[in-house]
Amino acid sequence: MWDYIIYGSAVSAGFLFIFNNYCKNIMKSSCLDYCKKNRKSSCLDYCKNKYGWGLFKIYAVNKRRCLAINSRFKCQFTKPKLHDNILFIKDGLRKENVRIHENTKLIKDIIERNEYNLVLYRTISKHVGIEYDIIRLCEKDINSILTLKDDEDFVFDYSESNCAIINPVLQIENIKGVDNTDSNIVADATADSDECKSENDNNSNCSESSNDSSKNREVYELMLERDNYLIVGNKIFDFPFIKWFLREQYTKNIEDDQEYNIFCFDGNINQFSIDQTQCFIIEDKTITPISTIVEKEKIEEDPEEEESKKVIEKAKSWSYFTW
Repeated sequence: MWDYIIYGSAVSAGFLFIFNNYCKNIMKSSCLDYCKKNRKSSCLDYCKNKYGWGLFKIYAVNKRRCLAINSRFKCQFTKPKLHDNILFIKDGLRKENVRIHENTKLIKDIIERNEYNLVLYRTISKHVGIEYDIIRLCEKDINSILTLKDDEDFVFDYSESNCAIINPVLQIENIKGVDNTDSNIVADATADSDECKSENDNNSNCSESSNDSSKNREVYELMLERDNYLIVGNKIFDFPFIKWFLREQYTKNIEDDQEYNIFCFDGNINQFSIDQTQCFIIEDKTITPISTIVEKEKIEEDPEEEESKKVIEKAKSWSYFTW
């Protein structure tokens, strides 16, 4: 109960304060000048075009700050027992959750079984309101664990990024007929059906839009406030990560061939959009979208390129003798 009261009051106070200053300093002067020079009827269109994007940016930043304040209040009243651990995840499910201290032998045995496609190292964060700093272990990090002695503990050195990911939203495309009772589903079929009713003369257009209306969209907000994923070198929002993240937050399972899109903003309110074939690499001051398919293609093409180079070298060597 208190969580909702604190969150609601913080959101209301913060939004009113920022919106009031925005109106006073910017909107007042420019709107008056425009209305004097133009008709009053076009003033509303001017405000929508000029300030609509600005108001959305205020909403996004204010929401992020209020969620951070709310999580800090929760940490003051409820302090969970945390410990450094490693999560081994397979197809979105936690296979193993092992504490770091004095469990190196067990961790090495799990790695040798190779029953995972996502490994996360969670260490207690130093920031108030954040539980863990989460580091995604790559193949190099995992191999370094295998070189340790059974009684030797390990700690990964990492650095936090100065970038930000604001309002990440996942949008899943679903085909009609699939049972989706989640409240987050946003159906676009009603708008398409209304357009068909108004355009009775164009039967072909209606048939096309009816096919489009067979698709629904599920929209999920990816909450990153509890843990810190902004670690330099981290790879996030690829398919194994999203499959695990949705299970953790919404108990939602997505298929391997599921199509989806992720939309978000960085700290400078630059918009990013990726699909199921892409992910983000966290850098020192920014996030960089990359393709996960390109990496697989390079691995597959490298042996062929080496063989072609050998053939060319042999042909050159034989050409000297024929000359």
